[in-house]
Amino acid sequence: MKIITFVLVFDASAKSPQGLLFGSSYHMGNFDECVGIKESEDGVTIEGQYCLATIKWRQNEETKKVRTERGETLRWAVCVPSACDASTVAGFVSDVLSHTVGNSTSVEVTEKNCYTRKPITVKTLDIAFLGIMLFFLVILVSTTIFEVYTLRYERKRNSPLRDIIVSFSLINNMKKILSTKQNNSLGLECVNGIRALAMIFILGSHACMFIGGGPIMDTESLNRLLRDPTNAFVLNNSLLVDTFLFMSAFLFCRLLIIELDKRRGRLNILSILIFRYIRVTPAYMIVLFFYMTWLPKIGEGPLWNEKVQLEQERCIDRWWTNILYINNYVKPEGMCMFQSWYLAVDTQLFFVAPILIYSLWNWRRFGPILAAVATIVSLVIPSVITYKERLDPTILFYPKYVVFKSLKPFEFCFCT
Repeated sequence: MKIITFVLVFDASAKSPQGLLFGSSYHMGNFDECVGIKESEDGVTIEGQYCLATIKWRQNEETKKVRTERGETLRWAVCVPSACDASTVAGFVSDVLSHTVGNSTSVEVTEKNCYTRKPITVKTLDIAFLGIMLFFLVILVSTTIFEVYTLRYERKRNSPLRDIIVSFSLINNMKKILSTKQNNSLGLECVNGIRALAMIFILGSHACMFIGGGPIMDTESLNRLLRDPTNAFVLNNSLLVDTFLFMSAFLFCRLLIIELDKRRGRLNILSILIFRYIRVTPAYMIVLFFYMTWLPKIGEGPLWNEKVQLEQERCIDRWWTNILYINNYVKPEGMCMFQSWYLAVDTQLFFVAPILIYSLWNWRRFGPILAAVATIVSLVIPSVITYKERLDPTILFYPKYVVFKSLKPFEFCFCT
């Protein structure tokens, strides 16, 4: 191997960890420099491989109880030739540590922790996804051309067939998306404001969550924020997700009661539930399909494989739980699409809501009693689980709880 290659490999690797007492636990090296190494000599090509080792050291019981610390884990980047496998890298890091800090540490390196640039491999499932996307693109283009033609050359524009075709047109849908017209017949203008404010705070809280669990240097600043009572609203505003559940319940209840009044209670609830499933699931399946195929191929980085590839594996294994909207109950520790818990909860509540709504409309005395009992039960069950399992009553953004190495759910219940 040429000397320049040795220099590049050494330069791209993280050196002796710095700022450990300051809270720095990610020492990333230089990812792009490492994976960009490609040197040939005597017909042999040497490529750089970036590995992010996980180093764990022993802690006493008192230290483990300190929740504001990041824990006993240190991530250390090592650049090695691509011929080295994960076990070899783990052995190398272990040998280095044994001569510096002793044998009080353990080193973990898996294949997901090592990355080298390779040509993209396309599988049958990947081609199937592209075929579906191409099919939708053809429909979009053809219906848009049809709408342009009818608007320019045909005088008679209203017909059921035309309306069905134009519903897929880009022009027609962009008009609806960009339209600022409001439907004042239901008097629900305030809902848009509530939804906008809730979404702003939810995006902010989730951004803080992922930043706090990622490779930050000054963890003490995060600990200061956690201890400050004035930040309680910001730190707990991820619970504003419940606002969307409330709005969904309110809108569904209002619209269903109006229909029950119009039809005098003769309403086919089954058709409403089926329509809801058909309306949501196809788009949901496309996103799941994207996770299973092309998502790991569209990026790279020090933490990319161990996070995104893990998501791909979970979706390939458990996609059916998402389609049935039971992924928050069935194997929630390995949930496909971490954020999909909300859609499962919302759908489950949507299927249960007609029972309560119909009872409130039809039985003036029994309906409120049933709703009250359901409310009490929904409060008691999470309280008992929280007390019995010694869980936190709300999301706490402690560093060791929000490290998304394995994308496991937090220590609170996703169940309805």
